[in-house]
Parts: sequence; structure tokens; C-alpha cells
Amino acid sequence: MSVVFGRHGVPAIMPKSRPRSRRTKLPDLQATAFLPKADRMERRLREQHELGRAAVEAEKKDGRMTTDAYAAERDLSPHSLRKLKSFARGYYVGDDTCTEGRSSLDELCRLRRKGSGLGLHWGHVIFLLGVEQPAERLRWARLAADGNWSPQRLSAELRKGQPPGSGRPLKPPTNPVEGLAQALREGTRWLARCESVVMTCETARAKCRDAATRKAASELLRLWRSAQTGLAEHSRRLDDVLNVVKPTKKTAAAADQTQNKPVRPQ
Repeated sequence: MSVVFGRHGVPAIMPKSRPRSRRTKLPDLQATAFLPKADRMERRLREQHELGRAAVEAEKKDGRMTTDAYAAERDLSPHSLRKLKSFARGYYVGDDTCTEGRSSLDELCRLRRKGSGLGLHWGHVIFLLGVEQPAERLRWARLAADGNWSPQRLSAELRKGQPPGSGRPLKPPTNPVEGLAQALREGTRWLARCESVVMTCETARAKCRDAATRKAASELLRLWRSAQTGLAEHSRRLDDVLNVVKPTKKTAAAADQTQNKPVRPQ
């Protein structure tokens, strides 16, 4: 106890204060929120790799534990789980003897992009997995970090120098309704992207005069002009499939006269 003097010099007994703890123990999820963003991104990337590795090991032990079964058991998307398993196979860490895969994973997670100081995230990994050779994949990861590339920039750089159509072939839709809905969804997004790009160029006209920007704009204009011809052909073929014939004024009038024409008695 400690003694202090209050009003009129009357001593008052005050309880001794408890020493404060220097380190506050927080739950794991709350502690993650106080980590720097780069550390949280690295931790998230390692968790995604561990989830994919666990799925791969489970399928090895039990053949019935397929991707769909494992995803349903853990309430995951089968599509996302397939990518996570590809991540685990690309940076395979089966046990302590897999030093090459572990070192590649460690270097990938510890890379920091110049300028932002942030690491590579899942968006980069998806495109890196398209590179088969581990050494080449690591080289591209370092280039992305040194250049502070976004996932879209990394994808564009990977595609440079590849012949047209050399990427993964498009998977045909399972039925016409699904395919039409997907084309509508992606086409709407593509049109919105084009509008956003044009508005950005209009806002920053002075930055669009260098050679690199003019070259990119020329390539995009070439694609748009080619798309006009292709879309017109696709529209004609789809109209032919649906047998959609827009009646002209003459054909509509002729049809009305035929319907209103009195029938002569035999």
C-alpha cells in the first residue's frame, strides 16, 4: 500500500498499482492485424501453399480424396483448390529433404517489390505457375519484384515473344446457355475496361506522347479494328443460328395484307 494525503491533510490509503505487462498476448487472428502489410502478405502466401500441399498429400494417401471431395469437405471452391495444388506442386515441399522446393518457396515469399516494399501475392503466383522450369519461374518472380509489376503486367511480359494462340486453349462451355452468359459477362467487363483506359488517356494526354505509350495504343487500336470485323461475323452467325430475321417495312406490310385478305369461297 502507498500513503497519500488528501483534503485537510488527512492521510488516505491507496492500493498499490499492478505492474503492466510488457507484452500483451493476443489471439492469433488479432495478432496478424498488427503485422506490417508485407509480412501479412507473406504469411498469407505460405498459408495458401500449405493448404495446397495438404490437399496433394491427402490425395496421395487416399485416392478417394479427389479435388472435388477435398474441396467439399473443407467448404472450398474446386477451381481455387486446383490452383492451390498446382502451387504446391510447383514449389514442392514434401519433407525436410526437399531443400530445392523449400528454398524456392522461401525466396518467392521474401521477395519485395521495389517502390512499394510489398511482396508478390496470389495474383502473381497464378501467372508464374505457367512457367514450367523452376529456375525460369524464379527469374520471372525476381523481375516482377524488381520492376514492381502488377499481375497484369507480369502476364503481359510473359506473353511477349510467344506466337499467337500459344497459351492454354479455351475450354468450350458445357452448354450454350453457360457459354452465352460467360461471353456476356466477360464482354461487358472488357467494354468497361476499354472505356476506363480511354478516359485515363484523355485525362493524362501529356503522358501519352512517348514512344512506348504510342506503341501500346497502336496495338490496341489494331485489335479494336480487328474486333469490329470479327464481332460483325460472329453476330451474323449467331443470328443465323437463332433464325432471327428482322422484317423490313415491305415484308411487314405484305404479311399484313396476306392476313387481312378475304378468303374466296370455293
